Amino acid sequence: MGKKRQVPTAGSAATAAPATAAGAAAAAARPPVPPEVQAIIDQHDFLSLNEHGKAHCNVTNLDIPARVDALKTHLASKKFIKQRDWYSYDFSKYEPHIVANKKDPKLLFCKLTMKPLNRIPEEIETHVNGKRFKRLVAEAEAAQARKQANKKAAAVEADGDEASCR
Repeated sequence: MGKKRQVPTAGSAATAAPATAAGAAAAAARPPVPPEVQAIIDQHDFLSLNEHGKAHCNVTNLDIPARVDALKTHLASKKFIKQRDWYSYDFSKYEPHIVANKKDPKLLFCKLTMKPLNRIPEEIETHVNGKRFKRLVAEAEAAQARKQANKKAAAVEADGDEASCR
């Protein structure tokens, strides 16, 4: 039986030195970013350069090649425009009645009509301006006013009972 061959491990000095040298060489070999690309990245706060020399879009979470044509194509793409306009819209102004859906993060939920709604601003506006939603809002507000009136009446009655007991 022959001698066992010794295989260097990941932590040994024999493999660590070339790996760091290769990483340093790769970083030095990365081409510089053209000024046109840098200008586009500087214009948009959601774009940044990553460690691989690509432009990273925080809206779509994609890495785009650092080329002017690729960046312009991405900024005009349907996916980018949809995510920028729809999913970054502030739906909190509808909040007492329309809230985030617990099961699907891409949807909202109307507590009055008990319907899931797409996160499309135009669809939410249509829903809020509909006859059924407006009628249910009026009914909810009337019920809330009745509750408050009943609480006040109960409080006055309780004060009257205490006064008569003295």
